[in-house]
Amino acid sequence: IEKPVLIIRAKEIKKDRDMMDFSASPTWPGLANEFKNGQEIHFPNNTHFLPMELPDEISRIIRSQL
Repeated sequence: IEKPVLIIRAKEIKKDRDMMDFSASPTWPGLANEFKNGQEIHFPNNTHFLPMELPDEISRIIRSQL
């Protein structure tokens, strides 16, 4: 993929977590590095529900990519 790819990721998942625990990001931390033009924005103190926790910040990030 030649196009820029932006990964927005929440805190890292714990190995012993319950499968229904959405408090962390299921996204692999190395994913952005797999793309030629990959970039990651990591929110280590937030949960999988970033758009609900930080609506203004997430909206700003999405708008900046248009």
